[in-house]
Amino acid sequence: NNSEYNISVKDILNEKTNFVEIVDEKKYPLLNRTLNHLFVYLYLRLLVEKVLVEKFNIDVKDKPLQLGQIIDKAFSKDRIKERIRLTSKKTLLNEFNHFEGNLSIFQPALDITTNALNKEKEDILSFVEKLNNE
Repeated sequence: NNSEYNISVKDILNEKTNFVEIVDEKKYPLLNRTLNHLFVYLYLRLLVEKVLVEKFNIDVKDKPLQLGQIIDKAFSKDRIKERIRLTSKKTLLNEFNHFEGNLSIFQPALDITTNALNKEKEDILSFVEKLNNE
């Protein structure tokens, strides 16, 4: 089947990040866990990028920026704690800096437990909510 699907950032951000069975969890537990983790990584990265670009009016139209560059532009020297908080998040920066063309999609989920990922997810979601309420 040569079906083609187009999924936008908006589509991804409208999804819940609850863990679900993507593939047969009994037959492929590692693959199911990995795909769930991968989705959470992508969701968090896109969410933070979108919120920072919109809130701080960062121009990414002429020159696309990596998330680290967006964080630096959003949080100047007077907001260094916020910049450090985001740049220390493994889910945001370390795993997807080279997502394009990286065929090793299983690597991100292997070194973090689901519980640790959920804690980090909640921390980032709380940070974004607080930022949106400023």
